[in-house]
Amino acid sequence: MPLNDVVDNYASTLTAYIIELGQDAVGGTLFLPYTIEGQFYGMPHSPENVWNMDWIRADKLEELGLDLPRTLDDLEAILEAHHEAYPDHVGHVLNNELGGMETVMNALGAYPKFWIERDGELVYGSIQPGVREGLEVLARWYRNGWLDPEFVVKDFSKALVEPVADGRTLSKRGPWWHVWWPWPDFWANDPDGQIMPYGPLENVHDEVTAVITNPFYGWGTGLRAGFEHPEALMYLLNEKNDSYHRNDEAIREEVRRRGYQFKYPVTPIQEPLNPDAPDPMYYEYEYEMPGWGFFNDGMTHFNRAMGFFLYGLPDVLFRPGGTYPRIMEAYKADAIDQLPAELRAEFRNLTDIERRLEAHFSQVETLLDIQDRGAVQYNEYMGAPTDGMAEHKAYLDRIEAETFVRIIMNEDPITAFDDFVNSWLDGGGRRITEEVNEWFHALD
Repeated sequence: MPLNDVVDNYASTLTAYIIELGQDAVGGTLFLPYTIEGQFYGMPHSPENVWNMDWIRADKLEELGLDLPRTLDDLEAILEAHHEAYPDHVGHVLNNELGGMETVMNALGAYPKFWIERDGELVYGSIQPGVREGLEVLARWYRNGWLDPEFVVKDFSKALVEPVADGRTLSKRGPWWHVWWPWPDFWANDPDGQIMPYGPLENVHDEVTAVITNPFYGWGTGLRAGFEHPEALMYLLNEKNDSYHRNDEAIREEVRRRGYQFKYPVTPIQEPLNPDAPDPMYYEYEYEMPGWGFFNDGMTHFNRAMGFFLYGLPDVLFRPGGTYPRIMEAYKADAIDQLPAELRAEFRNLTDIERRLEAHFSQVETLLDIQDRGAVQYNEYMGAPTDGMAEHKAYLDRIEAETFVRIIMNEDPITAFDDFVNSWLDGGGRRITEEVNEWFHALD
């Protein structure tokens, strides 16, 4: 059922403000994936995995006498030197879903699987000329031994977790939260090993562009038609927001000015009874009090079950004045004790492994720089699946994956890409493109 009236009539002042923050962060597109003819049917969740980074073994670079790469040519020189020194190691991680190819593609101004704007129209990134060039590069990397020769049969665990843990990986692409997993598995085996983020690499236009998934477009919470008490959804979301944001001083002050009084008081975060636990998720506390997210730290408020949440929104975690920049600035100023309790707790989670703090602050600086320059590329189609996608997308995704893998593994020549483009257009892609642009132009 539509939720417009439910939100308008039953959202608390606090919940309305959180929605406002979400809309501001994504250019007013918060509800677009769930909207039909002006009515939205879902409360969006954040996928959290919004920032992806390229990561590299900085200790290996030092050993080889090389710097962090700034261009694709730099990275290729590093991969070549690394392969000569460690021929049985993986230079750059590619898994069986082609995760990792973005490092090359984005450096060539190509965005596979994304819809991007070109000359006032949305076009599908995977059929653009830059992807053809990227596949040629990856095929060369495969011939040179810089990719795992068995990547096509290795899932995420076999392609990433195991070679990372035993130190056989030089470079890989992955989300910002890799500093929590899987890098700790590596640091457990090599406490002196150093992993740092790099890039995004300068592309062919001498630009640096971070390509991220769209915040809040993972899944959503909706109500079936005829639901007797739709206001219950907002009551739950209001309650959750009041507890979850209880310790956020800025939000408390803003909604106080709007006449809202929090139900839950500012709550000091308890110290765990077992601070030596191997992971913060195993911390135990003396007691809990009523209210969702009582402890208000990342390990104890997995509040995804109802409505959307802001924990994974880049505007909150990595914006100037956001969670991690504030922690980093306080650390550099030796002023951690002056942070609010929830940020002190997050800092404590960062410092249980010495190398984690170093790697994380490095990516914070990188992401602040990216945002300062406005160098972010979103997937520009944010609507619900079209009729053509429902009918043709599974087939089109399959021929895309098969073609790309065969080219990378040098089983097909690069001209197979041209055949794929024609098959994609004739197999339903042309219809999908028309539908996507109908949605896009309706936004004007």
